[in-house]
Amino acid sequence: QILRTTDGGHSWTVQLQTSDSTEAIRDIGFASRTLGYAVGRNYYRTTDGGITWDSVFRNSDGTYPLSFRMAAFGEYCIAVGLYSQVETFNAGSTWVVESDPNRDFPYFSNDLQILDDSTVYVGGSTALSFGEFAELSLSKIGSGVWEMVTPVDPQFDGYRTMSIGFVSRDVGLMGLRRSNSSEPYTGKLLRTTDGGSTWTHIPIPFDAAIMKMAMSPNGVGYAADSDSRIYSTVDAGKTWNREENV
Repeated sequence: QILRTTDGGHSWTVQLQTSDSTEAIRDIGFASRTLGYAVGRNYYRTTDGGITWDSVFRNSDGTYPLSFRMAAFGEYCIAVGLYSQVETFNAGSTWVVESDPNRDFPYFSNDLQILDDSTVYVGGSTALSFGEFAELSLSKIGSGVWEMVTPVDPQFDGYRTMSIGFVSRDVGLMGLRRSNSSEPYTGKLLRTTDGGSTWTHIPIPFDAAIMKMAMSPNGVGYAADSDSRIYSTVDAGKTWNREENV
């Protein structure tokens, strides 16, 4: 389902009802106040702020058809899934599918961020013979080529990248969650000031995993952890405070 509120979340109206559980909506986002997308196995687009939704694409070739995360900027939108990406450059009129398991691209993609009109980041993890390894990759929009940003470092071993938030090409954060099933919702927050070459652990009041993050270019940001706590920062992620009244 896609639901919409006009009173700050007190009441909700169903705007789109998918046919069954295989058509689940995995992510939703807007490029403007009116243009938005919802992705899963089917792709939907709205041009009136979410009041109505039209099916604009379905990857029916059987190759990694399910997208988990999406991000939009202007007329560009990208959705990623299992070793795959789907893009539009013309506000959803046509879509391009790419599936290439040999590039530096996380197998499990958990978050996306379009930093500017040329750069997109994807965070996730790749399952290796010794376990999972948290990853962050970047790409120039339209290039179809991904470059792994995270170095080979023990602090990424056994973790998944669940959330990313970049303020600039140099300054950004990653929220990691343990992949160990016995500690599924513990994690840590890492920060870089050199574009991802090195990462520093940022302490937060609890050890829960940061599952979602949003950062603005002026350094103000918010994060939500796996225990439904909300945090805020005003210094580009150097320090965080819990929002007690949320």
